Amino acid sequence: MGKHKNKGWVVMNIPGDLFEMIKEGARLEGCTPGEFAIRAIKRAIEEEKRKRENKIKLPPSFSVWRLV
Repeated sequence: MGKHKNKGWVVMNIPGDLFEMIKEGARLEGCTPGEFAIRAIKRAIEEEKRKRENKIKLPPSFSVWRLV
């Protein structure tokens, strides 16, 4: 991964079939492939945050185990 000095572009090596899926998604949403990829990454991060927040939270007394 590298950064283009003048444009601020990030260049990534991704498999051709994944790039085709990104292009198709961008066409369906009416944006550029780069914008689509950034949106997809942001959605994945938000989903991961939600998953972590929704985990069952035990009281502190259950999180510490003592070996006897």
